[in-house]
Amino acid sequence: MSLYYKVVGYHAHTFSWFEYDKRTLESAITDQNSPFWIIETNGDEKNKFIELIFGVRYSGATDLLMTHEQMVTWAKQLKKPRLQSPYHLSDFESLSPLWFTGLSHLQVMFKSYEPPPKKGRPMSGDRSQANRDFSTPGNDSGLVRARYEHGRNFYRILRGKLDLQKFGLRRQLYPNMLRLIVLGFNILPPELDERSHHEKLSDPKITDIAWGAIEMPGFEFSKEKRRHFFLPAMRLVPKVCHNYCRLGVMSMLHPRSVTKDKMTQRNLWI
Repeated sequence: MSLYYKVVGYHAHTFSWFEYDKRTLESAITDQNSPFWIIETNGDEKNKFIELIFGVRYSGATDLLMTHEQMVTWAKQLKKPRLQSPYHLSDFESLSPLWFTGLSHLQVMFKSYEPPPKKGRPMSGDRSQANRDFSTPGNDSGLVRARYEHGRNFYRILRGKLDLQKFGLRRQLYPNMLRLIVLGFNILPPELDERSHHEKLSDPKITDIAWGAIEMPGFEFSKEKRRHFFLPAMRLVPKVCHNYCRLGVMSMLHPRSVTKDKMTQRNLWI
């Protein structure tokens, strides 16, 4: 059974260890012997990161978590009693890795989970910057947020870089079981669209569309299965936009060939 403990924020499990001593908490997490450090290998390059678990709830609120195994190891190091009343896998819509390069990076995230000053009036629930917008009863924003995190997990699984058990996943996915299609499209840049701001958002003008198949397990775009189409109505758009659009779509089909800094582009992975 996968059990998890809240590291920081509203009703954090670690409060019984650190109370309001934020600096001691941060120091204990970033200590080189803490159970949160991982080594990421990329070819011959190795980098160390602090990894916490990013849990998304049904409401859209999020928690920074550690596993039961990490809690036991940490409790021994700190000479503290084991924490009680853990969360379960079923309490979250998704669990995914969240990496920090060091103390300063960690502090920025932790600050977003701090409760605001009370200012003389009592507060109920999690009013932190990270979660104050997700406290409405019946809010199902977590379903959308979790889909994004599932996509991150999916990509790492295909790369063989995700500890399935740590994140409550049971079944291994194999590249030969999958067929990946990438779709990309460009919209008319705002500076060339003379309509109102509301119209631009509600009815964006698509200039061109491209799609391609990805060959597994190497994540290479299939040369024979790439297509790029311009919409007829966009033929009258200034040539400069066409050039930008080509750059945007071609960077999707040839990800190492050009940059997308000047393009308004949306990519959708299935």
